[in-house]
Amino acid sequence: MKFETRFNIGDEVWLMKNNKPKKVIISAIQIFYVNTNQDRITYNARDALDSCWLDNTYLQDSQLYKTKQGMLSSLLGTPSRCKGSNCRALDGAGHSVECIAEHEKAYGAHL
Repeated sequence: MKFETRFNIGDEVWLMKNNKPKKVIISAIQIFYVNTNQDRITYNARDALDSCWLDNTYLQDSQLYKTKQGMLSSLLGTPSRCKGSNCRALDGAGHSVECIAEHEKAYGAHL
């Protein structure tokens, strides 16, 4: 049987704890496999700041995020992305030069 995890030991990840974002480091991965719907993978992690203990145990995959921005986006909803060429603007901010030119050509107005 082969198991694949989203995170590896030593990865820095983000979670919400006591209504605050928290960065932790994956310290252990636990696999519970009995070939039923009870199968699961959980993670144990230590706080990223000055900790040698397993401060967070039995963390589910759905609780963990690779970036703080990814975690906040999941809580606040997905920001609207610009559909312009080579543009990474989110919620109307940060349009690329190419996008602005494309928009002006198509609509004759500024963003």
